[in-house]
Amino acid sequence: MLKRYSFFAIVNVKTGEFEVFATAMRDYRLRYSAMKSSFKRWAEQPKESIEFPYRSYYRFFKSEYEYAYLLDKGMYTEETAANHVETLTQRMRDKSTQSV
Repeated sequence: MLKRYSFFAIVNVKTGEFEVFATAMRDYRLRYSAMKSSFKRWAEQPKESIEFPYRSYYRFFKSEYEYAYLLDKGMYTEETAANHVETLTQRMRDKSTQSV
């Protein structure tokens, strides 16, 4: 079944590290906001707590140099959206190596 997906990258603007995400939410900024809220709950919990497990994208929020960029929008199935994330990741990787 086709859904409207938004594809965005969270980038550490200091180091250039990035990760591409896909969301079927109405607006990618809602997903980004939810990710930041999840990070804040994780960061505020006691070290021994496992209520909010660590997620790999938290590294961007820990750096305090993160920024989200909208890359693309379109109608995709879940599988083709996952493939498109890989394609966008490779394009960004190629662009970053060309500019160096």
